Amino acid sequence: FFSAGFVNPKYQLPLYGGTVFSESVKSFKEQFHNMPFLFLIRNDYAAREFVTAEVIRLGIKDFRIIEFTNDTRGQADTVLQGTSDYSDNISIIVFNIDTIRHNFLIPSVADFGDGFLEVFEGQGDGWSFVQLGKKNQVTRTAEKQRISSLCSNGIYGFKRLGDFREAYSLGSEDSLSLHNEVYIAPLYNALIKNGLDIRCIQLPIEAMGFCGTPDEYELLKKATKF
Repeated sequence: FFSAGFVNPKYQLPLYGGTVFSESVKSFKEQFHNMPFLFLIRNDYAAREFVTAEVIRLGIKDFRIIEFTNDTRGQADTVLQGTSDYSDNISIIVFNIDTIRHNFLIPSVADFGDGFLEVFEGQGDGWSFVQLGKKNQVTRTAEKQRISSLCSNGIYGFKRLGDFREAYSLGSEDSLSLHNEVYIAPLYNALIKNGLDIRCIQLPIEAMGFCGTPDEYELLKKATKF
């Protein structure tokens, strides 16, 4: 975004009378009053002040902000470090700031399984991809490798944070060697290999809005709000 001439970080850009941040976080408006939220941020561009003001304006009751002073090795490493003082036994749902997911609801116990990904039918190679077996069970995931037409929308669930930590310890070095950063989607492969039940929830592409690139952001600004 800075290379395209923007002077503020992506998440602070205006969108639909709010910001990219607020529109993305409103994906989880049904959970604002009964779930804890954790925001993992850089410590530049007055991020803490911005995020705090936005979260209070949105009405989220239980939230925590953790700042990073140094770059991490990717999204999975950010989550690993940011949750270091949480119990292995809690469930987590991870989301990025590149997507708006309209009207998200926490999956049922059956759909959540030991972990889950949300996917849509997409084009191109720049996604995390999911391969399915029977009854929406995930048999394989891959990053930037088109093993199917099912693309992750960036929502990742883990029934146990401990499973995420184990998957990271088993799969992070492979991800680094392939992509020079640790993505979350490929980590599920270690859990699948160990027999865990990883589920897939398929959505129509209309259930999401994308703003990960300047072009996507400009298109989203022109679109009718969901």
